[in-house]
Amino acid sequence: LGYAFPTGLGVKVAQPDKPVVITSGDGGFLYSSQELATAVQHKINAVVVLFNDNAYGNVSRDLDNMWGGTYGAELHNPDFVEMAEAYGVKGMKVDEAEKVGEAVADAIQLDRPVLIEVPVGRMPQPAMFRGSDPVK
Repeated sequence: LGYAFPTGLGVKVAQPDKPVVITSGDGGFLYSSQELATAVQHKINAVVVLFNDNAYGNVSRDLDNMWGGTYGAELHNPDFVEMAEAYGVKGMKVDEAEKVGEAVADAIQLDRPVLIEVPVGRMPQPAMFRGSDPVK
């Protein structure tokens, strides 16, 4: 948890001539959101697509499915676009799944650090875990 964003920045440093698109959930991103400053300071022009469900999504879903309620998994998030802009990162918000690809392509062309927030609802259980017995 929290590994994608800083690791993606490292990939961009190692491969500066290649576009790097990082995907992260809001909970994981908040573990290292301050690295937006690092991206600006060192001109690490990666794009982060942040899927915002206002929760530690996997934890919240598992608590609901296995124990009938969510406890302490919801997040009170900042406005991620405003937070990105405060660091000097270009912030964007995409409300329609069909437009994410176009937004990513546009962001890559900007050749600067970009954060694209994508609000989402509760995510479904990954197929590889459906039907498995919960551990209680």
